[in-house]
Amino acid sequence: MDRRNCWEVLLDRSTKAVDMARQGCIRASSRVHQLEAQMQRLQALQTEYSNRLRESQDRAHGISQTVSYRNFLVQIGGLIDRTIQDLNAARAVQAAALRDLQRTELEQNKYEALIEREDLKDRKSTRLNSSHVSESRM
Repeated sequence: MDRRNCWEVLLDRSTKAVDMARQGCIRASSRVHQLEAQMQRLQALQTEYSNRLRESQDRAHGISQTVSYRNFLVQIGGLIDRTIQDLNAARAVQAAALRDLQRTELEQNKYEALIEREDLKDRKSTRLNSSHVSESRM
């Protein structure tokens, strides 16, 4: 097996690694977007129920309704905290996936350059051999 074939095998493997890394980046980005949307929904819900609590306190009401609103707001706060943790973890995964993609693309570029260099050597060698053959015939 000559060097060019080795580089081609390594290029094929690195191309597959790049594809897998891209898929990982897409999945990680999707998860981050999903969590960001969840955070926005929770914050909107929190704002809505905070307003309801204020309105409820401004008018005559039962104590149970106020307690229910407050308990729900506490639960939303817990969900927001958990979503923030998940979002930070997802962003870390996304950053790692991006670093992996960059590393695999760099590797792929390296093998492409090695194949090009090998092709250039072969062309030079072929030209050199053909010029030697034509000189020897003279």
